[in-house]
Amino acid sequence: MNNDHKLPVLMMIQNRIIAGVFIVIPIGITIWLAVIFFDLITDWIDPVLENLNLTDTENQWLTLAMRGASLLVTLAVLFIIGQIAKWALGRRLMLTFERIVLEIPMVSTIYSTAKQVVDAMKGSEGGLFKKVVLVEYPRKGLYAMGFMTNENKSENELSIKTGTDLICVFMPFAPPTAGNLIFVPRSDCIFLEMRVSDGMKLIISGGVAAPEYPYKKAPPKN
Repeated sequence: MNNDHKLPVLMMIQNRIIAGVFIVIPIGITIWLAVIFFDLITDWIDPVLENLNLTDTENQWLTLAMRGASLLVTLAVLFIIGQIAKWALGRRLMLTFERIVLEIPMVSTIYSTAKQVVDAMKGSEGGLFKKVVLVEYPRKGLYAMGFMTNENKSENELSIKTGTDLICVFMPFAPPTAGNLIFVPRSDCIFLEMRVSDGMKLIISGGVAAPEYPYKKAPPKN
């Protein structure tokens, strides 16, 4: 076999390895965050058990039972909070709490930043990212994928000073650990039908997880 035949095989192996890396990274991050969260809600158990005179076997079983109970209680509390947030009174309480937090220096910055990140991960409805767009970037003939974050419909300095209808587009890197915020003329944007979640998956996977087209319509909500 000559070198001309070996090259495609090596490229295929390289592409499969890269695809595997992009699949493993989000799984690894998810497991890492889950372990941190689990340790956070069960760290109180060890000091309690140190004050009890238990055998090693009793200590192991009691630790396991208490950690499992802590996890179940935490999940139950999160479920209750999520259920309350669905009610009108719960939403008003959440808005009141949010207004109080946003009045606290430093804490307001941390909270608003964290909330924006969470909103961005919610998807296309009500999230930070509104639509998926294509922009010729960094030069004509090359297209980069981004997410529209603000249509700038109200009067703003950027559009006035440039004399152009500019919209805000966030262009994440791949994988999306950071990105660039660019202001693009609306006429230069190609608005896609792709869901925000599918666009994010496409970027995270490095182009491997491309959604099927035409897209399936989401089932109607009850």
